[in-house]
Amino acid sequence: RAEISRLGLESYVETLDEQGFVLLPPEVADPTGLAPRMLERILDVAERRSGFRPDLEGGSSHKDFKVGNPFIENDSPWGEMMKSLVHEGQVFEEALMNPVVLALVTHLCGYSAVLSSYSALVKGPNKSDFNFHSDILLPAPWPDHALVCNATYVLTPFDREHGSTA
Repeated sequence: RAEISRLGLESYVETLDEQGFVLLPPEVADPTGLAPRMLERILDVAERRSGFRPDLEGGSSHKDFKVGNPFIENDSPWGEMMKSLVHEGQVFEEALMNPVVLALVTHLCGYSAVLSSYSALVKGPNKSDFNFHSDILLPAPWPDHALVCNATYVLTPFDREHGSTA
């Protein structure tokens, strides 16, 4: 609670507890300006891994992106998943250790929280549905406390017009 108070996150934690999610404005979530550096580094990593730089303007580079799995016939609703970013540069280490993110994760999952995945999704226009789901790999009913949590840095427009999770 002391860290939440020190960072001025009380109202965000209240929303998180009531709704199960919270959206933080950039000046709260990213006071040191990580987002532009993260986006540039993600684009660099994507280009190095795939051989082409993602098209941020129209999404042509990832239109109807195929996951490369012969068992999946349609385009990928999650786009290109770039895993293990913590090994791709200091900006990702900074993002992982962001005090605001750590305070909220600790609030939900406690001090023994374990990093399970650190990835970026590069998406383009597609026709696939992304079914509502939970990342909890247990059958319902679930307990009242959090078993997992996701922290997402939104680096490009994330709305109905430009694409979003739901």
